[in-house]
Amino acid sequence: MSAHAWIQTSRSQVFDLLRPRAADIDLLGEVPEVLARTPRFNGHVRAGPYSVAQHSVLGAKAILTDPVEVRRGAVTLARAFILHDVHEFAVGDIATPVVEALAFWCGCATTVALPPESGVEPAELGRTILKTGLHALKSNIDRAVHEAAGLSWPLDPEIADRVKVWDLRMLASERRQLLGPAPKPWHPAAERAEPAPIKGRIKVQPWPEAADDFRKLLLRLFPHLAQEAN
Repeated sequence: MSAHAWIQTSRSQVFDLLRPRAADIDLLGEVPEVLARTPRFNGHVRAGPYSVAQHSVLGAKAILTDPVEVRRGAVTLARAFILHDVHEFAVGDIATPVVEALAFWCGCATTVALPPESGVEPAELGRTILKTGLHALKSNIDRAVHEAAGLSWPLDPEIADRVKVWDLRMLASERRQLLGPAPKPWHPAAERAEPAPIKGRIKVQPWPEAADDFRKLLLRLFPHLAQEAN
C-alpha cells in the first residue's frame, strides 16, 4: 500500500484513505464542517458555493416527508441518504463528468500500453480500472462511516437503489434552481429524473449554517451519537 495515500484533516489528524477507521471519522464535528465547505457542481453555482452538506440535508428531509417513502420506511432511507456522500469529506466531490473524462484518458493510456495482439479492448479496460478503483476507494470509506454511525455495510440493495434515485431527483431540482439553462442535454438519467419535492426555492446557505443543519438532522436520525459524544 502507498505510504502517501493519506490526508491531513482540518484538525491536523491523519486520515488513511486505504485503511479508513471509524474512530477517525468525527460525524458531529469535523464531517459537517468539511461537507459544508465542499461545493457541488465544482463551484459553478453563481449564487455561491452550494455545499454537499446542504444537498444531503435537503434530500434527507424530502425523503422524510414524501408520502410514498413514509409508507415504505422513510427513516431508514433518510439515514442512508444523509450518509451517502460523507466519504467526500476525505476525497472531495468528484463530479460525474470528471470521472467520465478521467475514464476516457485511462482508456487512451491503456491503449498505448497494451499491444494489439493481447486481445483485450484497451479503452474499455482503462475505464473499468478507473471506475472500479474509485468505487473501491469510496466504498471502503463508506464502510467506516457506517460503522461510526452504528450501521451495517453494505447497504441493503433496495435501499442503495433508492438512494441513487433520490440523488438523481435532488440533482434534477438543483440544476433547475441553481444552474443556468443547460447548453446541451445532460446524461439521459439526469434528464429523465423527476425533481425532488423540496419546499420552496433552494437558497445557498453560508457554510456554518449548512454545517449546523447537517449536525442537527444527523442527531435526529442517529440520536445515539449524542450519548456517545458525551
